[in-house]
Formats: sequence, structure tokens, C-alpha cells
Amino acid sequence: MNWQQWWNPITPQQYSQFSVNGENTASSWLDQVQLRVNGDLFRVPWADDSVGWAAVLEFAHNGFLLSPDPRGNDSATFVNPFYANNTGGGTRQRGSFGTEFRVPVLSSLTWTISGRLDKYRDASSADVARTWGTGIEWRPYAGLLLRGTYGTNFKAPDMQAVYQTGSTIPVGIYEDYLSCINAIKAGNTNSTWCNGSAQRPQSQYYTQYTDGSRLLLPQTGHSWTYGFVWQIPGVRGLSVSADYWHMGVDNTIEYLGYDTILSDEAGCLTGVQPVGSTGLAPYIRYPQGSQYCKMVEAMVQRNADGTIASVHSGPINVASTYVSGIDASLDFKRHTDDYGDFRASINYTDNLSYKNRTVASDPLINTRYNRVASKVTWIGDWTRGNWNVAISGQRVGTLRSPGYGGCEVLDNGTFPNTGDADCVVYKGHVPVWITWNTAIGWQLSPDIKATFTVSNIFNKVASIPYYAGGFEFVTTGQTAGEYNGREIFLSFDYKLD
Repeated sequence: MNWQQWWNPITPQQYSQFSVNGENTASSWLDQVQLRVNGDLFRVPWADDSVGWAAVLEFAHNGFLLSPDPRGNDSATFVNPFYANNTGGGTRQRGSFGTEFRVPVLSSLTWTISGRLDKYRDASSADVARTWGTGIEWRPYAGLLLRGTYGTNFKAPDMQAVYQTGSTIPVGIYEDYLSCINAIKAGNTNSTWCNGSAQRPQSQYYTQYTDGSRLLLPQTGHSWTYGFVWQIPGVRGLSVSADYWHMGVDNTIEYLGYDTILSDEAGCLTGVQPVGSTGLAPYIRYPQGSQYCKMVEAMVQRNADGTIASVHSGPINVASTYVSGIDASLDFKRHTDDYGDFRASINYTDNLSYKNRTVASDPLINTRYNRVASKVTWIGDWTRGNWNVAISGQRVGTLRSPGYGGCEVLDNGTFPNTGDADCVVYKGHVPVWITWNTAIGWQLSPDIKATFTVSNIFNKVASIPYYAGGFEFVTTGQTAGEYNGREIFLSFDYKLD
């Protein structure tokens, strides 16, 4: 190797001898017209109110076209350095009509009912969608509101999920989970197949095929809520509310990436998943032999020596997702002539369940533990004259740490396999996340306001969990801002007349 020549800069003429400029283009368009009408139809004497009505009529035409450089079809002479050889295109027409009625049944009882009809013309299976919803509000006495809703929903598949065609990408940086598991079982705790950031030789590249699907079904769903709002007697400005909510979606469209496919393929075939390059943990995402497992196993084609030849990925219809939870809040507002206006509120939400399955024959699995289940936010605010001061915060609940369910690390730094005599199952959790913020505002004039803000007052930064699976990283599953410390802002707002 002539290192002097290697590190010397080259001229544009030399660069042009082994490179060319390429151009990928994409275009999209949307034409839409909408007509709305609303108003009161007639008055009902027993409720001293009117029946309200609203309607909307829409027509839309949209489409897109992906046009990569045509020279990319011959990888022997032209290679896109970003492998963005995505192709596809199509159009969709939609006509929609929706209407809603608000009916005062009694002076204390209001009922709403709505419906919508959508007609699609495209290559998907969307066709006609009919959705409806209803709600009720009852005020048995002043200060108490009881409420509830029910509705259905519909979403046609994204156009790219339908019309994307035969995009191919050579992949040379990946983790082969199945080969990694086999290596760990054979006693090799330093296999390169367990390294997802390793650049592999050309002979170990595989082709990733990404296609849309014209067999995609539309997403359909339902939701309901019920709850109350209560103005607490004897305490002016104090109210409490609570609602239970449930949402269900069928045929959710999910894009399976190649890493997910390879990880699930390995788990479905072996019943375990690798922990770093030395340990194994039970695979619990989907039961072995399930329809999902059969699907991902068929998506991976391997050579006779076990290396990956190709992976087919793309959108699929996830059979069902059902989520339910509780929202509650406590609010207080008070105006004083001498001391200004005071406001305080506490909001709480709890995700009681998060159940899903990938194909209809799979069992419904509650994956709530993979997500933050509870969250509390609070704010106190004081305003007097030209000054405003606020203090706020949040408490985000815990979730499972990386490597949960695997074996704890031994004193020598290695991980035993699940079921070994020296395996102590790790069941750690990421601790709760609590931060505080404050802001001070000064209205200098009717048109100018200055605000001083401190976010994360106590400069809290998450720590690296005990069990990081062989990598040193801070988990960011709670707020996605666990890396951020204290932030200070000074802003000026000027209002233009």
C-alpha cells in the first residue's frame, strides 16, 4: 500500500474516472374539493334548545411516483451509495360524505350521532368504508357531568404500502441472530455473527427485497369512553375528572424491517434469543409454530452453508391491537383582586393493557410491560399584572430494563445460558423518571413579552442500566430525552399588528 498516495487528495478529474452523478426524483400530488354546511334545524320546546346538524362532502384525487436513476438497474456499472433504489407509483380517488346531529333529548341530556361514507378507487382492497359514532352527555345537577362515547373508524392503506414495487438493497451490515445463537450454543462467545455493526465481506452480503402489497386490507377499529367531570361543592374553582377509554384496531399495517424479521426468525426456530454474544434468553414475542412464525421463517432464504441469501420485507396486516386505560385530572383555578390569578392541575394516565397479535390465529398477547404504563404531569401557575410564573413537572413510570428475562452476568464477565445451574434470571426495571421545569414571563409592553425558561431544573440525566446487553448506552424508552440535561432559554416575543 502506497500510504502517501492513499492519503493525498485527488483532483476532480481523477474522481470523475470512477464516479458519476446520479439523480433520484419523486413527485406527489393532491387535488381536493370540500363542501361544508352546518346550522340549527328546528327547536325542541321541552329542552329549550335546537337540533344541530352538520355535513361535509369531499372529493379527492392524489398520487405519487418514485423515479430512481435508471442506471441503478445495472449494479455492475452503477451503485447508489445510499442504496435508495425505491420504485413505485399509483393514484387514488376518494369520495366522502359525512353528517352529524346534536339532539337535546332533555334539558340535562344531549345526544350526538354521526356517520360517514367513503368510497375509494385504487389498487387496494379499501373499496367502501362505513363508520359511525355516538355520544351522550348528562348533567343530573349543576356541577356534575356524566359522559360516554362510542365510535368506529377506518383507514385505507398508505399508497406507498400498496404501490411500492420491487425495491432491492444489498445489506452487508447486520446481525445474523440464528447463526449467533448456534455459535453461543457451540461455546463460541466471540462470534462476529452477534455483532450487528460489523461490516461483512462481499460474500456474506444478502439482498433485501421490499415490496408493497395490493392485498392489504383497510384498517378498521372501534373505541369507547365513559367518565365524569365534577365541580367539587364548597371549593370554588376545584374540579376533578376521570375517564376510562378503550381503543381497538384490526388489520393494522406494520412494516417488518429486516432486523425484526431476522430476530423473529431465529426466535421462532430456536425458542431463544441472544443476549450480547455470550448468553441466551427465552424468546417470548410469538409462540413457536404460530402463523406469524411461519410467515417470518418463509421471508428468509438461506444458502446451503446457513448464510443469508435474501430477506423479503414489507407491509403486513397486523390482526388486532387493543389498548385501554384511565385518564384523570384535578384542576384548581382562583382569581383574587389583590394577589392575581392562581391555577394548578395534576393529570394522570395509566395504560391498563396493550394487547396485540400479528395474525388472527395467534394468541392475544399483552405487551404493556414493553411500554411506559403510567404518567403524571403537574403545573402550578401564578399571574399578576405583567408577570407570570409557572412551575411544572412530570413523573414517567418504569419499564423493563434491556435484557430482562436473561441471565445475570457472572463474575468473569460472561453470560450463562437460560437453564444453566449458574443462571440467575435478571428482572430489572428502569427507574421512574421525574423532572421539574420552571418559566418566568414579563410582559414588557402590549406587544413585547420576555420569557425565561429552565427545563430539567435539577439536571437529571439517565444512567446506563446494569444490564446493557454488551453495549454501553442510556435507555430512552420513557421520554426519549433521557440524554438531555438542564436546558435554559431566554425568548422574546413581538406581536405584529
